[in-house]
Amino acid sequence: MMIKRILTITLCFIMFVTSMAYVNAANVKSVEAPQNLTVEVKKDGDGYPYFQLKMQVPSSVKALASENESALFYEPEYKVGNGDWEMAGYVDFAAGSTIDMYPWDMGMNGDIDIKANTYYFRVRFGYYGIAGTDEYGNSIAADPVYSPYSNTASTGIAAYQKKYEGASAWATTELDKAAEYGFITEKISGQMNAPITREELCEVIMKMYEKIIGEATYSGLNGFSDTRNPEVYKAYELGIVNGVGNGKFAPKALTNREQVAAMMYRAVGVINPNADLSTQGAEKFSDEKLISAWALDPVKFMNKNGLLKGSNGYVDPKGTTTREQAVLIVLRTYEKYKK
Repeated sequence: MMIKRILTITLCFIMFVTSMAYVNAANVKSVEAPQNLTVEVKKDGDGYPYFQLKMQVPSSVKALASENESALFYEPEYKVGNGDWEMAGYVDFAAGSTIDMYPWDMGMNGDIDIKANTYYFRVRFGYYGIAGTDEYGNSIAADPVYSPYSNTASTGIAAYQKKYEGASAWATTELDKAAEYGFITEKISGQMNAPITREELCEVIMKMYEKIIGEATYSGLNGFSDTRNPEVYKAYELGIVNGVGNGKFAPKALTNREQVAAMMYRAVGVINPNADLSTQGAEKFSDEKLISAWALDPVKFMNKNGLLKGSNGYVDPKGTTTREQAVLIVLRTYEKYKK
């Protein structure tokens, strides 16, 4: 009926310590945290509700698993409303980066009521080794090396409230939809009418990409000297964004409308290689001469397809893009190309 992935702490610890193949814990000093944790309420075939956690595993942790997967485990925690964090048991790393959590497995009383409560989740990795052997040659378990916790994911009553602040009245209908899709990141949610940075835009674009295509990968964090943000590297390796020269990305620099158009134009080409990227029949703007040559086709394409809108015949290519404007462009692109 249900997938028993969550084991009680005591039982799991005993099984883990007595059956796993140990490695020397001294060789593992730190472990990266799970990334981009999300949670959804789902129902199984019998109609029982459960929480489904999904996260991304950093490349360094995958490399660690390739050496000794049995030494790695997930440790999810949860809390309800303003309550305390509670451990939910250990989950073998081999179970994968999707974890199904039923209320009774978590020691929770009653059914899940997402309209009455908010449920919060976080996950960290643990890595076991051995401290040595006893006089009989038996392995002695070392304390596990823990990663930092992932971001906190939540679902429940908060999902029925606004997930953003400072938005313009004209944008709220589409922003509500974007929030449902998960396109409003924590970084930008506090002030939606503020200008968006290059880094923030990368994060929103990658939310769209991964919702359509699936988890993106990246080879490392050595391409730019001024950012270690994985979402930037994913977008860069996909060809969606470029650096600004001299080994820099300028993550905190603001974006203008033609830059956003160019990034989204490339994103469409990556998401749908068969997309019609032609600009024939596109509107001619009164300020078209202000559009940079490299951005002319992207701006025209985005406008022709209703993804970037002008006003009274003007497109304002050098105008600063706000967070809400960028999110709406991403939303429209997603709805057009999600299939």
